[in-house]
Amino acid sequence: MVHFYLKNHGLNSVSIHFNADNCTGQNKNNTVIQYLLWRVMTGLNASISISFLPVGHTKFSPDWCFGLLKQKFRKAEVDSLDDFIQVVEQSSAVNKTQPVGSSNGELIVETLDWCSYFATLFKKIKGIKGFQHFVVNATPPGVVAARQAVEGPVTQFNLLKEDAQIMEDELPNILPPKGMSTERKWYLYEKIRPFCRYECKDVTCPLPDAPRLTGSSRQSTPGVDDPPDLAMEIEVPHSPRQSLEPPATQRKCGERTDDKNVWEENTEIEVIASFTANQRTPSVTCDL
Repeated sequence: MVHFYLKNHGLNSVSIHFNADNCTGQNKNNTVIQYLLWRVMTGLNASISISFLPVGHTKFSPDWCFGLLKQKFRKAEVDSLDDFIQVVEQSSAVNKTQPVGSSNGELIVETLDWCSYFATLFKKIKGIKGFQHFVVNATPPGVVAARQAVEGPVTQFNLLKEDAQIMEDELPNILPPKGMSTERKWYLYEKIRPFCRYECKDVTCPLPDAPRLTGSSRQSTPGVDDPPDLAMEIEVPHSPRQSLEPPATQRKCGERTDDKNVWEENTEIEVIASFTANQRTPSVTCDL
């Protein structure tokens, strides 16, 4: 995402300074430092510096922007990616969206295999977590200047491997998105689809094109919780469900609306009570 941003919004920038929140899993790692070094060695920039906020003081402007987004999101009706894009744009004048992909599966921001590419060009900085400030310049090539404090002593690291050749017009391989597993698609279709607006059902939770995996062939996406298995599901008597045809007054999926509460005329409400084997008190959900 940083490469995409600088490519499209950082044109003709000679020197760049970054502030980061000291998250080792996202920004304070060797890949980020190697990327900055790669930029100056390919002539994209003359000098780049990056400073990591000290532990306990990592709240800065991006957190303020996320706070504004959360306030808007809590009161918004979001049933699709396009709905969420509108929420971001309406949350504040400073919040702008950059979708990685579209609702129809179009890839907008490509993910490049920087880790494998840099492994052939650069060495790693040992003890990188102990440094807070890094500076890379076009000369000398391959050298990173690091400090533990703003006015502290400078430690230089030569990260360029021997016989490494950096080509200005060469980029890493593209990593295609893996997409959702079949089990995850069925979970969205069965558990989430009933809560989506009619016009967004086939956009966010369409009928999967592959049969559901069962038994030993069942697969799950790493890091994604499996849908809970309900021991029993009780339907509370209710009025007939609304027609499958969308009401004429409903807005299209992703269509902008400034209404805080959107209620359609003659909307029917279905109440379903369910409980698991180890849950004494039933949980109640409403399907509009």
